[in-house]
Amino acid sequence: MQFIRVSNWLILATGVGATFGLISSGWDVFALMFTAVVLIWYSIETRQLRFLSTAPGLVLRWANGGDLQGITLRLSNQGKGAALNPAIRLNRPDLILEGFDDLNAVTDRDEHIGCVAQGDSRLYWQESFRRLNLDTNPLIATIIFQGMDGVQHSTIIELKQPPRARIIKASWL
Repeated sequence: MQFIRVSNWLILATGVGATFGLISSGWDVFALMFTAVVLIWYSIETRQLRFLSTAPGLVLRWANGGDLQGITLRLSNQGKGAALNPAIRLNRPDLILEGFDDLNAVTDRDEHIGCVAQGDSRLYWQESFRRLNLDTNPLIATIIFQGMDGVQHSTIIELKQPPRARIIKASWL
């Protein structure tokens, strides 16, 4: 895909340079116009790379926890920039996440721990995993957040029996 974009820009630069070169019947104009189009392409590409180097990326995975802590999940930022106003939704309406409600920002060094609850009670490891049956009915968590530039991103993660978790879709990758 990247090669196609580069070749399109080179064809455009050659066409623009040749057109102005033929009109003015001078190769110096061809070289000048070719260089101008290549510089415009370079500016656009480096701007896109600069955006990618500061984009946040939130990921949710199982945390190491025991029966006293309940079923715990760890929210971390795998990107470089801060993720603002993160919100997490689960596909199972009978389950809620505790501990992620008051987050305003998650930076690249932050990790937040939250618990899975059903109603008013926390779910604990042994009996809950058998009851939840996550291998056949996994939790699907959707994380929605904003980057520092105001662009909204999302991550969809499938959580099966610990420690299995995988990213299904991420708009920031």
